[in-house]
Amino acid sequence: MKLAEALILRGDLQKSIYHLTDRMSNNLKVQEDEHPAEEPSSIMEEFDKVNLELTELIQSIHQTNQLTPFEVYGSLTNALAKREELIRRRDF
Repeated sequence: MKLAEALILRGDLQKSIYHLTDRMSNNLKVQEDEHPAEEPSSIMEEFDKVNLELTELIQSIHQTNQLTPFEVYGSLTNALAKREELIRRRDF
């Protein structure tokens, strides 16, 4: 998988987690004597699966970034960290 594809997949998985969180929230708030539309345990199982997949993908992305040489900062990981530093400085 190319890095660009991995980054797109990471975004998709992050959106899935957001939607699962929303679904869980909606199914935990029910009126007395009513049942949730979805079983919270099945949502939790789905969340665990997506969360693990996202974690493994992020680890893979970080490993690729660490091994990718970058002229000025040594690695892509270091360049990304520097970018975040500059963004924080600009925002400040």
